[in-house]
Amino acid sequence: MEFSEFISQFKSGIRAIANKHMPQCGFLDADDLVQEALLSIWLKWKKDGLKDKNKSYVLKGCYFEMKNFLRKSLDRVTPVSLDMPIDEEGATLEEVIPDARFYSNSRDMEANHLIDTIRNDGLTLREKDVFEYFLQGLNTRQIGKKLGISHVRVVKIEKSIWTKTRAKIGQNDR
Repeated sequence: MEFSEFISQFKSGIRAIANKHMPQCGFLDADDLVQEALLSIWLKWKKDGLKDKNKSYVLKGCYFEMKNFLRKSLDRVTPVSLDMPIDEEGATLEEVIPDARFYSNSRDMEANHLIDTIRNDGLTLREKDVFEYFLQGLNTRQIGKKLGISHVRVVKIEKSIWTKTRAKIGQNDR
């Protein structure tokens, strides 16, 4: 007998147990519990440990497996409030985490993620300075003046930035 045939007789019972015993927490749902129970059954089934067991035995085992999974998961969770201080100065998560409403759409979020990736991935200090000024909207001559270098040097630095980040930009445009 295949596992899919074996498990088909238990799926509705496992789903019912998961829905009935689902805790009130945002990071787990009934599907997580069902998946955990199915994994447990599969591991036992592979060892022929369920060969002569009845439906009630298997479902009771699923129930205990789900309860154990919940207990372990909930033990590792630390509830956090957005207005709870997170450092010595009293800054809160709400102050530290950027407001999601700032991003008007997913394209803006992707662009900001790309900018963060470029900033933090192998640029020299000079390249980072030039990149930041470009983000502020300055042209090559204005950047050169601010950094005390020629606009030609700014163009060369811009090309270096482009070379280093071309693969990332190509991946994110897809």
